[in-house]
Amino acid sequence: MSDVLTHSNKLIAELGLVPLEGESGYIGYISTSHLVVEQDGQPLHANDSIYYLLNRERPINFLHWLAPDDTHILLDGGPVHYYEFREVDGKPHACHHLVGRNILKGERPVLMIPGGSWKALVLPVDVEYALLATILTPQWTDNPSRLKIGAGQEFIDRYQNPDNWATPAFLEKLIGPNFKR
Repeated sequence: MSDVLTHSNKLIAELGLVPLEGESGYIGYISTSHLVVEQDGQPLHANDSIYYLLNRERPINFLHWLAPDDTHILLDGGPVHYYEFREVDGKPHACHHLVGRNILKGERPVLMIPGGSWKALVLPVDVEYALLATILTPQWTDNPSRLKIGAGQEFIDRYQNPDNWATPAFLEKLIGPNFKR
């Protein structure tokens, strides 16, 4: 086991991270706001924050959709590829971000993705791990109206762009084991 992978495993143990089923990666809760807000008639905490880690054992956070805004802050390791899919002015929009510390090369250590977006994260093959803090506003819940995991051919048809990185094969890789046939 490499020293870096050992470091990743030490972070998992120290922060009490557990495997995130469905999406993959490792997750651990930091805190939940005491302030309660209402969204779509549902009382929710104003935000909650989590630790999220990808490593060589779990290098992909598979495609999922979240209702809340999702702010990611790189804490250690990285960078990590972040793929975002949403509607902009009624048209499909696919965007690639690199969450990292090398700002002069276009990386950003903080990235906010608007609520109602599909997203997936991929650890580059030469990176051993990425530890992020994520702030969800309002709070995350596993209610099916606020979380969707996986997609199918309709998603691929909507967001593919053969002249860009969003090829059908790559989009299917992002969906991974959650591909709905």
